[in-house]
Amino acid sequence: MHGWSRAAIAGLVIACAGCGEGSTDPAAASPDAVLAAFFDDDLVRCERDSDCLAGVCDLTPVFTFSVSGGYCVGFPGAFERWQRVLLARKLADLIRADPALAERVWSRLADESRFAVRGEEKELLLLVPALVGTPEAMEQVRDVYRQGDSGLRTMAGLYLAASNPGSDEGVDRLVEASASSVDRLRMHAAWAAGQRCDRTGLGILADLLRDRSALVRQAAGLSVERCPAADARPLLEARRAELDTGEGRTGDRFVVESALDALAP
Repeated sequence: MHGWSRAAIAGLVIACAGCGEGSTDPAAASPDAVLAAFFDDDLVRCERDSDCLAGVCDLTPVFTFSVSGGYCVGFPGAFERWQRVLLARKLADLIRADPALAERVWSRLADESRFAVRGEEKELLLLVPALVGTPEAMEQVRDVYRQGDSGLRTMAGLYLAASNPGSDEGVDRLVEASASSVDRLRMHAAWAAGQRCDRTGLGILADLLRDRSALVRQAAGLSVERCPAADARPLLEARRAELDTGEGRTGDRFVVESALDALAP
């Protein structure tokens, strides 16, 4: 779909103006309809998210001529990362509400992952079971951690490390991601470290508060806020003492002070 011209997509939108009409309540829809809404783009017209079974109406003006309203999108047609994350969250909610849907979703996700080209697309498909969070769902994540491709193994390891702070499972990938040359992976590592808040997690956050990327430093500051105050405060105060000497970059003090304020009783 990503290779189609905008004019061709616009033409299909007009042609499908009446397609897919029916209930947009997932609880009233068949499993086949739910899977189709998330994994098959049929370009159903919409005015708002509630018009769509998957819950995402794309109103972005991407067409070569004016088209009123927008169209419902699933994973294939979600051009923006935030849309794919939102879809993953909505699908995870449906699985938690109807566990019988899970096996069909896992099978479809495996198929989609094989055909996904971009690493970000594969990671977001992995996000669905991670968000569901049940033991059965985490087995899907664990399978990827054990035998998926290297990029997916890293993300699977981060999800496992974040979901079970009392285990060492995935910690190797957490440490690896925290030292990655890719800013996005270091941001993910900051999130996972903040879910653990153990010695390893706090050490990673201390390093990422000094990261070369402002976005990573901000992510580390937000993650520290989630840790117990008794553990987080010494880490933040040590960083503030460094900043008092003039070391650091623009905005670093704000990140540290904001985190300290969030810890205040």
